[in-house]
Amino acid sequence: MRKMVLIVVVSALSLVGAHAGLGFESQKRGVVSNTAGAIVPAGVQSPHATAGNSRSGTTGMTGVIQRASLPDYKAMTIGEAFGKYGYLKKKEWRETRAANGNIFIDFTGYVPAGWFDFKMKKAGVSARGLEVKFVIYPDGAYGLGMVSNVEVRTDGKIYRTPRTDAKTVLDAIYANQKFKL
Repeated sequence: MRKMVLIVVVSALSLVGAHAGLGFESQKRGVVSNTAGAIVPAGVQSPHATAGNSRSGTTGMTGVIQRASLPDYKAMTIGEAFGKYGYLKKKEWRETRAANGNIFIDFTGYVPAGWFDFKMKKAGVSARGLEVKFVIYPDGAYGLGMVSNVEVRTDGKIYRTPRTDAKTVLDAIYANQKFKL
């Protein structure tokens, strides 16, 4: 029995070694080599500043997303567009890591309290806003995950309602134009 287990383990290890030696992993993930010879996933920006590429601002993966550009909005970085958008006042960035390796970067912005109607206040809504969720995948690729309206109630509960018009919302943010929550 021990010999059989040993043969299975050795066979599995040799197959794993052969698979890694052929470079299948680098072909599957689209990795590139940097000048130091280390393998780095394509599209990944380091969250750490070095002497050669020092950057000011937020660090970590939130900073990576803020310095990145979306495919349809190459003229301005995500951080610039969301930072300059004038119709949301209280703005927050939050990073969450999932068990599957995905990293979620959430931008949440709230409209000033005087901008919404008294019916909503009477219904117990203390704040309204927008949440935009970006996803960084384990292979380094990133993109827009979801856009939601946010309602904060006077009892402290937060309700999120997904929007189906993400492109309209992003167009308004990048053009600094008002849109309906």
